[in-house]
Amino acid sequence: MRLGLYYDLRNPGGARSWARVYTATLDRIGWADRAGIGAIWVTEHHGFADGYLPAPLTFCAAIAARTSRARIGTAVVVGPLIPPPALAEQAAVVDILSDGRLELGLGAAGGRRSSPPSAPTTPAATRPSSTRSGRCPGCGTPGG
Repeated sequence: MRLGLYYDLRNPGGARSWARVYTATLDRIGWADRAGIGAIWVTEHHGFADGYLPAPLTFCAAIAARTSRARIGTAVVVGPLIPPPALAEQAAVVDILSDGRLELGLGAAGGRRSSPPSAPTTPAATRPSSTRSGRCPGCGTPGG
């Protein structure tokens, strides 16, 4: 049997700074890799009050820099939000940085709770994907 860890990086109520959430998670992932965990999985969501992770491939690159053995997976990257050439290039960079350990899971946005960035459910200033322009930095769509 192989074991893996799944991270969605929620931050209920903004209890901690996003820098602390990301850093603490990367520290735990590094420890898990050294302990022999088989895989690390992250997800992508936009517009949730408790955050989630808006840029999984960016986070996967950080995971690759902190690990050497565990597979690194996306469950899932919302493909329609990223132009296909950019998605392929971003995934290729992570795969190179991880020495071929990327497991790229793709999906389509859907359902009431995973609405696209054009229908945010939280104020822009509280979302980690927000910019002053109110556009998603990864894909340029309104709302982040």
